[in-house]
Amino acid sequence: MQDGVPDRAWAAGEPVSVAKWVVLVKEHLASGGRMEITQVYPADNQESARRMADHLVWTYQPRHPWTPGGRRVFRRGVDAWIVDVQGQVQRMHFEVLVAEQLAGPGQFGQ
Repeated sequence: MQDGVPDRAWAAGEPVSVAKWVVLVKEHLASGGRMEITQVYPADNQESARRMADHLVWTYQPRHPWTPGGRRVFRRGVDAWIVDVQGQVQRMHFEVLVAEQLAGPGQFGQ
């Protein structure tokens, strides 16, 4: 951005890719609460991000339920999973997503 004017690609509505692959985990921060991105794991490339995500769906310990028991894993597509976790009292779910982080105006963090 120069002098308050967005970069040319953004002005044309085309995001500029930095080809930074990540694995995102979305989960409930409180019982019954909305889902938020709680973890962002960087990866070297899309294939390594997919391998990492495939591992996380079986090993990631969600914040809720507090005492997880069994889990069921559902693949929504090549880069998206939903994991249903049964606890002693409640059942919750979390999502694991492979995504390409794009640069652009309003980007925060690294």
